Amino acid sequence: MPRGRKPKPASLKELSGTRQPCREPNNPVSYDLVERFPDPPQHLNVDAAEMWSELGQLLVKSKTLQVVDLYGLEQLCAMWGAFRKKIKAGLSPKPAESRALISLFSEFGITPASRARVAPGLDDGGKNPFANNGVRPGRKR
Repeated sequence: MPRGRKPKPASLKELSGTRQPCREPNNPVSYDLVERFPDPPQHLNVDAAEMWSELGQLLVKSKTLQVVDLYGLEQLCAMWGAFRKKIKAGLSPKPAESRALISLFSEFGITPASRARVAPGLDDGGKNPFANNGVRPGRKR
């Protein structure tokens, strides 16, 4: 199985200014964006439910959360809740648990390294600062 960097979703490429339509698949799979964020699932503990509400609202606001991402977000919040429960009980989480949690954080762009790859959307009046895509000013394509 080939290894390498995971492909970045088009929405994140758009935010970071690196989207190149010519390099995208002809029929990319996309789902509806979450517009109204749901209440936390009943089985989540207090810490997990708090994370669900706070993080979910941020992801909706950034327009990166799709309907199918709710399952992964639920898993992330459940793992966070279990992690916090261990810490509060004075126990140390296992290294594998910490790595899995960091991996899920990275999937949602909430680690410093993964966040550095995505610039916030700028309200520039609809102008794309990367529209020239490497062409010097004054030159035509």
